[in-house]
Amino acid sequence: MDGPKSVLANLDNAEGSHYEFLGCDSIQDAEATVRQVTRIVCMNDSAEEEASNCAELLVDGVEGKVARLPWGCGPGNHVVVRSLSVSENQQLPASIASRKRGDSPVMDLAFDFNFPDIKKSPDGEITMRLDFSTVPQWAADAAPMKPKPAAAAGGGAAGEL
Repeated sequence: MDGPKSVLANLDNAEGSHYEFLGCDSIQDAEATVRQVTRIVCMNDSAEEEASNCAELLVDGVEGKVARLPWGCGPGNHVVVRSLSVSENQQLPASIASRKRGDSPVMDLAFDFNFPDIKKSPDGEITMRLDFSTVPQWAADAAPMKPKPAAAAGGGAAGEL
């Protein structure tokens, strides 16, 4: 998925997010409208370290924002954020507390999978690429594709593959 930061947030620390999930095992495969909560913490909010990207989640508010989760955290890679609030449970595992920079609190991230109800943005559209094949090992051998500009795509929509 790609789009403006006002409607999309990447919370996957393998892709550079400074958020750490403390409760991936609590995320269930549930009906789209069922609200779930997991705990997250910003691992770097210190001005002395490299610039923190935790504030990107807050750009134009969190309600209705699509967020990418870390791989293996729940039944899908993306959720619709409903709220972000300070958690009553501020405890951190020792392995996480020893790596944390700054004093940001542990937060409760409330979300669901109700994608028809995502935030609308005047900044642009959300685009999504889906690759699928029944050929074994196809995904391992596939090369990433870049979107084509509208003119190169024969007048189609911008970013058309």
